[in-house]
Amino acid sequence: MDTAEETKRQRKKEWQRAYYLRNKERLSVQKKQWAGKNRAKKKEDDKRWRQANKERVAKKVKEYQQSHKSQVNATNRRWQKRNWEKHIEYQLQYNHAKRARMEIATVNMKAIRGFVRAVKAKAFCTCYYCGSKVSSKKIHFDHIIPIAKGGQHSVENLCVSCPPCNMAKHDKPIEAWVRIGQQVFAL
Repeated sequence: MDTAEETKRQRKKEWQRAYYLRNKERLSVQKKQWAGKNRAKKKEDDKRWRQANKERVAKKVKEYQQSHKSQVNATNRRWQKRNWEKHIEYQLQYNHAKRARMEIATVNMKAIRGFVRAVKAKAFCTCYYCGSKVSSKKIHFDHIIPIAKGGQHSVENLCVSCPPCNMAKHDKPIEAWVRIGQQVFAL
């Protein structure tokens, strides 16, 4: 591009910016009125823009989540309390590292939901690994044989565990992991 065109574009951008700043309130009202009248078109335009700018949107979302951690966490906790069955199903079924293996596994979600409801109906549960009593509000559901190690996503392979045991076990097979009191030993 030659410098004359660049200069012309730069002047046009400066003029547009100045016009916007002079007429900000009027333009904002017009934009809101148009969006109200053309709700479906606005939604479609927004979707198309997000598709074309995926990286930009992801960056903005990440920045927002970093700068508003407490608000995002509070919102997530409220959703999880209102939709605890969906939340647990998501944790068990859609964890990204497990997704491919779980698609191969035969899954009976009706049985899993029944298991989760039965466990959540109790006030306290016993940890499968260390035997401690845990409030049913704080329990974790864990795959005894990790899906990453070839375990199935089924009721037979699920257990209730306390958060410390589940976090310490991670994706280790039960034979290679033992929890005695508060000490963790990997065999």
